[in-house]
Amino acid sequence: MKTRYKIILVVLILCFLGGIAVWLYDECKIDSFEIDGIEMQTDGRMMYTPDDIRDKLGRGGLNELAPVIYFNSKFKKHVTIPFIDSYSVELKGLSGIKVHLYPSAIIGCTKFMGYYMYFDGDGMVVDSSLSLIEGIPVVGGLHCDSIVLYEEMPVSNKGIFNEIKALTMKIEKYKLPVLGFDFDDNHQVTLVMKNGSEIFLGRKDNYDTELAVLNSLLKSYSVKSYIDLSRYDGSKASIVASPMEDEETGNPDEPLQQEEEGTEGEMEENVTDTGESDENVTDNETAVENEQ
Repeated sequence: MKTRYKIILVVLILCFLGGIAVWLYDECKIDSFEIDGIEMQTDGRMMYTPDDIRDKLGRGGLNELAPVIYFNSKFKKHVTIPFIDSYSVELKGLSGIKVHLYPSAIIGCTKFMGYYMYFDGDGMVVDSSLSLIEGIPVVGGLHCDSIVLYEEMPVSNKGIFNEIKALTMKIEKYKLPVLGFDFDDNHQVTLVMKNGSEIFLGRKDNYDTELAVLNSLLKSYSVKSYIDLSRYDGSKASIVASPMEDEETGNPDEPLQQEEEGTEGEMEENVTDTGESDENVTDNETAVENEQ
């Protein structure tokens, strides 16, 4: 009898513990998942959504429980998330999670083997992608024979990354529409603008004076232009600018207004030609009537 009671007692305890486990699983199942710390954007949207981060941290099984996600972030190796340097997890109640994301300090990228390789201020390659992230300048002229993810870029002049960082900060400060910039063999800098214009800055200790006036200067040119600011001293006479040739026609670009005027002229000629054709038709009809 005692053995029977013991078995019943054990079964009851197991059922009780099982009930508690089911209750805890239901109570701790994630029903609130938030993220913050994302500032970089691509294509007009956030780089990561809460669902994206949830997928990175794991789904299914115990990963559906908020305390498990929190425990893993504290005592296990963090998962690798592209463009994210680190993250921390905050437990909000039994079923809420908030993930704080700390983006990598990307200052630029370079094109290599069809990929955009993103690097930080120390020249460390922090990530790569097939598409370009808006707002990250593309840097040319680094001359790397090989680039390895999570390793320092093998450039001969390590100080170039300080210059890239300074340029990037100024570009962000003045909100310049820069797509990227190139370094030539003499370490001279040329900015490539989003409209295709090129701004030659030359080689200087800093480019504050030139970049500070660049936005207003670009408004003075309605066509894609090559602008030489290497000798800029604050005067208009020190600015050398010329329209760039169109890649398809090989001719210098013309202002849009002139192109529209040419189109209107062609339309007027067509109308005149049409009027002459109508006169010819009238003459033919008169000739037919006379013959009759």
